[in-house]
Amino acid sequence: MVKSRIDELNAVKTSFQPEAFKLIILGEVKAERDRLLKSRKASKPINSKILNELGEERSNLENNVKNIDEIRIIMRRSLDSCIQRNYDRLESSPAYKNHFASFSFKEMALQLTPPSQLFPISNIGSKSNYMFMHLCFYLGLHEHMISVGQMHVPQFLFIDQPSIPYYSDSLGNTDKSKLTDAFSLLNSFIDYIRDVKKGTFQIFMVEHAPKEYWLDNNLSNFHTVDEFFDGKGLIPREFYHE
Repeated sequence: MVKSRIDELNAVKTSFQPEAFKLIILGEVKAERDRLLKSRKASKPINSKILNELGEERSNLENNVKNIDEIRIIMRRSLDSCIQRNYDRLESSPAYKNHFASFSFKEMALQLTPPSQLFPISNIGSKSNYMFMHLCFYLGLHEHMISVGQMHVPQFLFIDQPSIPYYSDSLGNTDKSKLTDAFSLLNSFIDYIRDVKKGTFQIFMVEHAPKEYWLDNNLSNFHTVDEFFDGKGLIPREFYHE
């Protein structure tokens, strides 16, 4: 009889333990909440002027993001227009006359598209044609940067031997004509930047062709700085013999 009564009391005690534990936890949570509320600083009232300024700034930033694609299209058209202006001055590629030059950012290459066609040609043939494409791209790129007022890129080019596609011991008349055309393009570019853009530009060129190529064709912007013959090189002998 006594044992059964003790078992009943133990059962009651066990059933109340979880509830008591919950009450203890609840009391601790309330005490921590009260402590945090007392330690929290009073919030400052919202400054409506600053809030409006931040709202305007956010709106401007959102509009700028929307305009990025439009700006990108305008810049690409400007670049292509500058490249095309230089390309149209060439006379040595009659097979590609009136073609449209455009820079492909996907291929990272200058492409030519025939008139009344949608797609560029995949191969423009000789090294000579690719040399002209390189010149037109870099001249057009600098012209574009000058046009948009980009001040972080120095306004000069270093060009190493544009005669490589043709050069041999003696150039034929056709090769000479094409090389003269390339030199005339460089000369006209300097004139354009100086006279039309009211800016300055300089081209440093190392070349195997004789100076008569520019002297005989009145390329006024060409100036022969030095000539290297009979063992005299771009790097003086005494520098590498020491």
